[in-house]
This record gives sequence, C-alpha cells and structure tokens, in this order.
Amino acid sequence: MNPLYQIHKACLLFAVLAVLGGQLAAGQMVLSQSAVEKTAEEYSAASNARVGIVIIDLASGATVAAVRPGEQFMPASNQKVLTSAFAMSRLGENFNFTTSVHLVGSDIHVVGSGDPAFGDPTVAASVGASIYDEFDRWTQDIRREMGTRIDGDIVVHSTFTRDQAQPLESFRHPDWPKNQHHNWFVAPVTGLNYHNNCFDVIFVSRAGTIAPVVTPASRFISIQNRTSAGSKHVWSLRSNADDSVLTVQGTVRSASNSPLSVAADHPPLMAGRVLAERLVLGGVDFRGKVRYATQALPAESKCLSTSNGPLSVALAVANKRSINMAAESMFLRAGDGTWAGSARIMKQVLVKDWSIDPADIEICDGSGLSRRNRITPRAMAGVLDRFTRRDDYLAFAHSLAVSGVDGTLSDRLTGAFRAKVVAKTGYILGVSCLSGYALDWENRPRYAFCILANNVPGGQAWRTKNMQDELCRMMVAAAAVRK
Repeated sequence: MNPLYQIHKACLLFAVLAVLGGQLAAGQMVLSQSAVEKTAEEYSAASNARVGIVIIDLASGATVAAVRPGEQFMPASNQKVLTSAFAMSRLGENFNFTTSVHLVGSDIHVVGSGDPAFGDPTVAASVGASIYDEFDRWTQDIRREMGTRIDGDIVVHSTFTRDQAQPLESFRHPDWPKNQHHNWFVAPVTGLNYHNNCFDVIFVSRAGTIAPVVTPASRFISIQNRTSAGSKHVWSLRSNADDSVLTVQGTVRSASNSPLSVAADHPPLMAGRVLAERLVLGGVDFRGKVRYATQALPAESKCLSTSNGPLSVALAVANKRSINMAAESMFLRAGDGTWAGSARIMKQVLVKDWSIDPADIEICDGSGLSRRNRITPRAMAGVLDRFTRRDDYLAFAHSLAVSGVDGTLSDRLTGAFRAKVVAKTGYILGVSCLSGYALDWENRPRYAFCILANNVPGGQAWRTKNMQDELCRMMVAAAAVRK
C-alpha cells in the first residue's frame, strides 16, 4: 500500500478522534444499543417528539441499534429512497427518459416520458449548457423538415408514455396542500416537464425603475408588471388559466440576481411556448398556437428529434437536491402514470423485490409530500441494506447528498466528518428524517441507518438535526476504529 495513503488515512482517523476527544475515551460516543437509546430518550424528553431508529452493520448484517423499529412513521422526503428503489427495479439504472418532437400533418407534437431534468438550469449549468439548447437543436431539425414557415400548432402531450390515451387526472397529488401550490416544492408533475416546472423571477434595474425578468423566456408568455418600489420585498406571481399571462405584483425593495422560483400550473404549455420562441429566434415564422393533445400520438407520426435524460441524473435531482417533482416523475413513469395505480405498483414492487413486509409500509406519492405515507425504520434500513448488495448501488449512492459537501447536507457534519455520510434528508411540518450510510475511511458503506422523527414541535427542527448528526458522528467514529 502507498505509504502516503497510510499516512493520510491515519491523519483522518486522528482528526475524528480529536474531535470526539474525551467523549469517545469516556465511552459516551461508542455506538451501541444503550448509547443510541440514551440519545433518542434525551431527544424525545427535550422535544416531545417520537423517534424511530435502526442502524445496521453492513459488515456483519447485524442490527447494531433499534428504537421503535416496527412502528410506522411519516418519512417526508425519505420517501425518495423508496421511490429510487422502485425506479431501479422497474426501469433499471441504464434507463433513459425520452422527450421527442414529431410531425403529424402540419402540427408539431412534443411528447415526453416524465424526464424531470429536461431544461433543469442546475443540470444544464453543470455541463456548460443552456436551458434552451435542446429546443435550439430541435429547431434546426424542424426547419430541415418543415422549412421556415409553420402554419400548424405545437401540440403538447402530458402523458408518460406515447400510447397512454388519458392524461394524469391532476398534475398535483390530491394530498398536497392547496395553499402551497405556488411554491417550487409543490410544483406539478407531468409527462412533459421543463425547467423544474417553475418560473424563475429576478428583478433588474432599468431606467431608474426595477422590473421583473422571468425565465424561461418566451414572447408567447405575457409578463404584466404591477410592482412598485417599497421598503419591503413582498411580491407574488399569479398566472391566468393556462399560464399564458403572468402578473408580478407587490412591492420590490431592490434589484436582485438571485432567482426565486414559482410553480407553473401547466408545464407542458410552458415548454411548448418556449419551443415556439426558439423557433422564431431560429428564423421560423410560426403562425399556429400552443395547445394540449386530446388523444395519444398517432402511429403515423414522424419523429424529427429526440432528447435523452438518464435516470441517474433524475435520481440526483430527486435525492441530492430533494426536488419533489423529480421523485414524482420517477414514481409515475415507473408506475402506470396515475397516482393511485403507481402507488399500488410501488408497494407491490417493494414487497416483492425489496422484501418489505406489507404491514410496514403505506404508499401515496413518490416524494413524501403526502402526509399519508408510512414506513417503519426497519423497512427503510432494510432497503438501504439491500441496495449495497445490488449492481446499481453506486448509481443510487452517488445520488445522495454528501455531508459537508453538497445537496441538502452541504452545511452539516463538516470538518472531520466531511464526506463520511451520504444520506437523504426529509422535512415536512412536524417531520424530520435522515436515512443513508456512514462510510469507513476507504469510503465504503459501513452502516446503513434510518432516523425518523415525527410529532416534532415547531421550532425544534434544530434539535432534531442535532440528534441525527450526533448519531451519525457515533457511526463514523465506530467505522474509523473498527477493522
């Protein structure tokens, strides 16, 4: 072995031991059933919350600690772990979502399959691309086939497969809070997604006034500015029935380049209008309108262009960044394209392929926004354990947030514990969860863990995170000192 590697490994171990200091020496941080129970009891006594915990030693397969392992909890966004398992089973790690443009008579049909990363600004920026690049490529393919004048319409399909005749009954799950439908984390989901199914708004200074700029941009989406200068930054974006007119109103304190996202109610129409804009910018005289499809794509259609989105990218959008519409896209695509049907199929797959006891789980949606989802800690930890024995484990593990590095764990477990926990966070009102892996110093998963807290009072999220992080530090320390 490289002596420099041995020195580096020893230094990392020393750093962890130094951080733990007297606590570890005194046995207070030793990973054991009693230590975990003590941490859970102290947390519950201080917060009045209910917590369930299971920690599995992946080297031996033994359960190291368990607190309420068989009780059901709301998982919040830890539901995305289960949705990932469902998608891997049904679609396979090499699956690609496809978004394609077809010619039917004089109309252009746009058909998706639920790709949640299509037009995602973060994904595009990570590869030096623009959110408009795929539409611009399509424009060239369309021009070659149809010329520079189009009299037909752009017809958008909201279904998840080409032969699905009926669209999703609602773009949002009925359990999701209606008073939060405008928030980015309650964005709708369809077979044709674009730009996280949100409008991003910034404010710029123009000729002495502050005006909103909305992305994605299209002349086929009218922006009505009804903002005024004020001492407070309090504004809203409202749309008409089909998202063709957006009204920004309220008071704006100053210009801001940090975009704020507002959910679009009709993502397929948004995508179609942006395509229409790129056609015009690409020299096409588009004279039609943008409308929804009323039937499945005809068999005689001609495919003009296709874009592919790897499942691995969708997993990272869902798990590392915790984008709910990404998880729901996988849920509906791996299912049958309906809320109830996909929930039924997901439960069947988790029972059959992942050995979950049917009594341990209730499935309603894919993201965890529904408050009717239920899972036991032993079932969640069991899924994480089984992932490590599958060929697609790395694809799943790489989609999780890394402590002190990125995603929803970028500011947690830093310093000596940086990059030693990969996990999925989860939060909805009264619920805070963390499930994933503690790694050894060769970055191999040593412990699979599930920490689910329910009935968390308002203002106690910090206490819950502290408890979760303390348990993670125990696991990292144990992984460092055991062979």
